[in-house]
Amino acid sequence: MPHELKESLPLNLIGTVDYQAFISMWLCALNDNNGENDLSNYFKKNCEPTTAILFNLDAIKYLVSSEGVVAIKAKFCIDNRDKASPTFNIILFGVDNNGRATSAYYLGTPTTNSYSTLAEIQEFPHSTIPSALAASWIKNWLHNKTYIVNEKFSTVYGYLEGYTFEMMDFLDAVFDEPLKSNALCVHLALHEFYKPGIADINDKTFTFGLVLQGIENPENKFTPFNSDNLYYDISAPSPPY
Repeated sequence: MPHELKESLPLNLIGTVDYQAFISMWLCALNDNNGENDLSNYFKKNCEPTTAILFNLDAIKYLVSSEGVVAIKAKFCIDNRDKASPTFNIILFGVDNNGRATSAYYLGTPTTNSYSTLAEIQEFPHSTIPSALAASWIKNWLHNKTYIVNEKFSTVYGYLEGYTFEMMDFLDAVFDEPLKSNALCVHLALHEFYKPGIADINDKTFTFGLVLQGIENPENKFTPFNSDNLYYDISAPSPPY
């Protein structure tokens, strides 16, 4: 049936204890070795680099249906239930106007499945500006060979703990019209820019970011960029938001 999800993409609910433990693992990793720790081993699955985090469409439906939700938090974490291979992941949950959690905690499914080859990701000459930006940011992640904390996860506000999405922006990313999506794909990306006061054109900063996209078949290799797909990165960093 058209929007039936396969068992390979589960609906992952976690409790408050696991939520606190997983986000604490991320914060500890950020601060290990005075912020010089290489996080590359956390961003691998079966020895392949993680390219995205997937969420069951039903999880998103339950999430946005929760009472009082005005924004969606995407919190970074490390799932260490497999002690031999702790893995970077993302936890989604809804918050109210006071920042209080108003939904369950939904844990994603890391994947290496979002691109067959780097050559498939291209900036089409007639694409919209958001698509071209998304292509650039995602390619930065794919070409990135190191994951040094103080270069990739540090902002003017401190180390990144996640991102916050306004409810309507989040809904637009998943529930396209007509509805074709079977899952939410959270692409991993690197934003490229110059920090305040920089005068050297070679002194760029790369900061970790997320690009949202609804996808039809999370089981197959999929290419993110074509004329039918939409991409969203309308988010605010946490901290401070």
